[in-house]
This record gives sequence, structure tokens and C-alpha cells, in this order.
Amino acid sequence: MQTVSQMTLQELAMMQVNKKLIMQGISWDFYEQLLKDFEDSNALHFAFDDGILEVEVPQFEHESANRVLQNLVTTICIEKEIDFVNAGSTTFRKR
Repeated sequence: MQTVSQMTLQELAMMQVNKKLIMQGISWDFYEQLLKDFEDSNALHFAFDDGILEVEVPQFEHESANRVLQNLVTTICIEKEIDFVNAGSTTFRKR
């Protein structure tokens, strides 16, 4: 049997019912290191807020709904002549 210390973040996140792993008490420096370690990978998405780290494995259902919403907002902006920038899955770093 595999122990938690031997499992990768992706394996831990995949085990979760909703495909998310939420950890508390995480430092900003640890979060920054994760972003660096996974900068060339789309396998995991990270969200960090005040010591809480959410690790998500992107699923078809999420990405499909994301694209529908993106297209809707884009169409509204074009029709209403609202300037916008499509930034996709952008990582913002603000401690």
C-alpha cells in the first residue's frame, strides 16, 4: 500500500471526490516553489489564498463549461463593444 508521503500531488488530487485537494497552513514560499516546479505542466491547477492551497486536476466537465462561459462573455463584450482581454488560465501572484 502506498503511503501519503510517497504519493504525488496529482495522485492525491485525483483521489478526491471532486478532483480537488485542499491543504491548510501552506506558506507563500511553498506555493511559489510549486508554481516553479509545475510551470511547464498543465496537469495541475493551483489556487492559493491566505495559507490555503487548492490543487485541482482539470476535468473535461470543468474545461467544457469554462469554454462555454468564455464564449458567452466574449460574445457579450463584442456585442456591447466592451474592451476585454482573454487571459485564459492566468496565474496572478499577490502575496
